[in-house]
Amino acid sequence: ISVRPVCIRQSGWTCTLERDGTGWALRMGLQHIKGLNRHAAQKILANGPYEDLKAVLTRSGVDLGSLLKLAQGGAFDSLGCDRRSALWQIRGHQKPLFDGSMSIPEAMPTFRNLSLFETINWDYNHAAHSTRGHPLGPLRDELLKKGLRDARSLMQMPNQTHVRYAGLVICRQRPSTASGVVFLTLEDETGFMNLVVWPTIYERHKRLIKTVSLLGVSGKLQVDQGVTHLIATRFWVPAISTPIQPGTSRDFR
Repeated sequence: ISVRPVCIRQSGWTCTLERDGTGWALRMGLQHIKGLNRHAAQKILANGPYEDLKAVLTRSGVDLGSLLKLAQGGAFDSLGCDRRSALWQIRGHQKPLFDGSMSIPEAMPTFRNLSLFETINWDYNHAAHSTRGHPLGPLRDELLKKGLRDARSLMQMPNQTHVRYAGLVICRQRPSTASGVVFLTLEDETGFMNLVVWPTIYERHKRLIKTVSLLGVSGKLQVDQGVTHLIATRFWVPAISTPIQPGTSRDFR
């Protein structure tokens, strides 16, 4: 299924279906832009369509904060305006010089393009998802050089294999019936890895386990009837060239 990003031209408030050749694609809705309320989104939609960013600035009728949130979430990409340029133009439009009777022509600065890694990070920070990939995807070569395999390859390894792995924490659980055992789910661009953390290991590493989004883990695979778990023995923070922004996870519910 093709999933398309939030777009000021094509998105509604909720997700919608669009024709994709002979099939369908899912278009993400404006509701996924963090902090954008429904009233502002409906006003934007009612005053469209928009041919360029200037049209949005002059006709949308929404506040500065809403426009900045849309720019940060990539909603103006289809207008041929990258995110940094959009932020610059929005702030410039909202803050005229002096009393508005006098203006000084100013050349548009050239901003460095966001890398794929940065774009995905911006997506997650401002829309809680990305249609462009997983945050770890652009870092895979770097992680492999450090001996950190992906979840898919770990799933193909035999029982009792010692491995090193890194992923984003998406779930932390400590059931009352599990005698102090903690269960973690880590995610990368290929899938998920479920971790079992014995009480002594948890006590030794609980500060990292409870607070770090990107965790490195050493341990031994436990494969039973096609189900794979990683029995953790040590945790650390992977040293990567570009920091990943903290994400959200389901914790201890």
